[in-house]
Amino acid sequence: MFGGNLYITAGFITGILLLSAYFWRKLNISEKLYILQIVLVVVFSVFFVRQMITHYAISSFVPLILLSAALFYRLKGYIRKWFSAAAIIIVVIFLFINFQSYGLAENHGWTMAKGWNLPGVEKWRC
Repeated sequence: MFGGNLYITAGFITGILLLSAYFWRKLNISEKLYILQIVLVVVFSVFFVRQMITHYAISSFVPLILLSAALFYRLKGYIRKWFSAAAIIIVVIFLFINFQSYGLAENHGWTMAKGWNLPGVEKWRC
């Protein structure tokens, strides 16, 4: 999520999951489903994927961002408002700093290796 930096991403996901465990009784059903989707993507990626590639984790990006926004909003009542705003700003800065590493401007698909576009695949087809 953070430009392919596994340690920052793992720390962020762990922090979000620990924070959601703290607020478990106050979470609504959609936030609990976000947690379920994030956990299932991580578990299936660990057990069924031989090489961790970013596109296997894409399905957890949207729930992770929505859950982190909801949890930062819930933090507003427990800590000073400036901390919640600072946390949101830090996450946005991380996303923008690492924007180039997401490969969205590539002509061969997001996170896919070179040659894995339609002409490249058709060249290998028998």
